[in-house]
Amino acid sequence: MDIDGDGRQDHMVVRDPDGAEPGSPVTYYIRRSSDGQPFVLQWGLDSDTRLFGDYDGDGNTDIVARRNVGGQLVWYIYQSSNGQGRAVTFGAASDL
Repeated sequence: MDIDGDGRQDHMVVRDPDGAEPGSPVTYYIRRSSDGQPFVLQWGLDSDTRLFGDYDGDGNTDIVARRNVGGQLVWYIYQSSNGQGRAVTFGAASDL
Protein backbone atom coordinates (compact mmCIF):
# COMPACT_ATOMS: atom_id res chain seq x y z
CA MET A 1 0.00 0.00 0.00
CA ASP A 2 1.14 3.49 -0.80
CA ILE A 3 0.28 5.42 2.35
CA ASP A 4 2.46 8.49 1.69
CA GLY A 5 1.56 8.98 -1.99
CA ASP A 6 5.03 8.73 -3.52
CA GLY A 7 4.10 5.91 -5.90
CA ARG A 8 6.00 3.23 -3.93
CA GLN A 9 4.74 0.64 -1.49
CA ASP A 10 5.22 1.35 2.22
CA HIS A 11 6.04 -1.32 4.82
CA MET A 12 3.32 -1.84 7.42
CA VAL A 13 2.70 -4.01 10.45
CA VAL A 14 -0.41 -4.09 12.61
CA ARG A 15 0.01 -4.85 16.28
CA ASP A 16 -2.57 -5.80 18.88
CA PRO A 17 -0.93 -4.92 22.20
CA ASP A 18 -3.44 -6.94 24.20
CA GLY A 19 -4.12 -9.95 21.97
CA ALA A 20 -5.87 -11.87 24.73
CA GLU A 21 -8.51 -9.18 25.27
CA PRO A 22 -11.18 -9.10 22.51
CA GLY A 23 -12.12 -5.63 21.32
CA SER A 24 -8.77 -4.04 22.15
CA PRO A 25 -7.31 -1.29 19.93
CA VAL A 26 -4.75 -2.03 17.24
CA THR A 27 -1.79 0.09 16.19
CA TYR A 28 -0.42 0.47 12.67
CA TYR A 29 3.32 0.96 12.27
CA ILE A 30 4.15 2.26 8.80
CA ARG A 31 7.59 3.00 7.36
CA ARG A 32 7.09 5.70 4.74
CA SER A 33 9.04 4.99 1.57
CA SER A 34 9.26 8.72 0.78
CA ASP A 35 11.58 9.53 3.69
CA GLY A 36 12.08 6.28 5.67
CA GLN A 37 10.37 7.79 8.72
CA PRO A 38 7.83 5.92 10.84
CA PHE A 39 4.16 6.81 11.01
CA VAL A 40 2.24 5.32 13.95
CA LEU A 41 -1.55 5.23 14.02
CA GLN A 42 -3.88 3.64 16.56
CA TRP A 43 -7.06 2.91 14.56
CA GLY A 44 -9.83 0.41 15.12
CA LEU A 45 -10.18 -2.71 17.21
CA ASP A 46 -8.78 -6.21 16.81
CA SER A 47 -12.32 -7.45 16.07
CA ASP A 48 -12.77 -5.04 13.12
CA THR A 49 -12.27 -5.99 9.49
CA ARG A 50 -9.25 -4.10 8.15
CA LEU A 51 -9.63 -2.59 4.68
CA PHE A 52 -7.45 -0.31 2.59
CA GLY A 53 -8.24 1.93 -0.37
CA ASP A 54 -8.49 5.52 -1.52
CA TYR A 55 -11.77 6.53 0.13
CA ASP A 56 -11.17 10.31 0.09
CA GLY A 57 -9.99 10.63 -3.53
CA ASP A 58 -6.52 12.06 -2.90
CA GLY A 59 -4.63 9.19 -4.55
CA ASN A 60 -3.23 7.83 -1.27
CA THR A 61 -4.29 4.71 0.61
CA ASP A 62 -6.68 5.25 3.53
CA ILE A 63 -7.01 2.84 6.46
CA VAL A 64 -10.48 1.51 7.30
CA ALA A 65 -11.81 -0.35 10.33
CA ARG A 66 -15.20 -1.86 9.41
CA ARG A 67 -17.38 -2.88 12.35
CA ASN A 68 -20.77 -4.49 12.93
CA VAL A 69 -22.80 -2.03 14.99
CA GLY A 70 -26.33 -3.19 15.75
CA GLY A 71 -26.54 -5.31 12.61
CA GLN A 72 -25.22 -2.59 10.30
CA LEU A 73 -21.70 -2.13 8.97
CA VAL A 74 -19.96 1.08 10.00
CA TRP A 75 -16.82 2.01 8.06
CA TYR A 76 -14.39 4.06 10.19
CA ILE A 77 -12.13 5.71 7.60
CA TYR A 78 -8.82 7.35 8.47
CA GLN A 79 -8.51 9.91 5.65
CA SER A 80 -4.97 10.45 4.40
CA SER A 81 -5.94 13.81 2.87
CA ASN A 82 -6.48 15.53 6.22
CA GLY A 83 -5.62 13.01 8.98
CA GLN A 84 -9.24 13.02 10.17
CA GLY A 85 -11.62 10.17 10.83
CA ARG A 86 -14.96 9.71 9.15
CA ALA A 87 -17.70 7.15 9.87
CA VAL A 88 -19.96 5.86 7.11
CA THR A 89 -22.82 3.44 7.74
CA PHE A 90 -23.24 1.16 4.75
CA GLY A 91 -24.32 -2.46 4.51
CA ALA A 92 -25.74 -5.13 6.76
CA ALA A 93 -23.73 -7.40 9.05
CA SER A 94 -24.60 -10.36 6.81
CA ASP A 95 -23.04 -8.72 3.72
CA LEU A 96 -19.73 -9.96 2.37
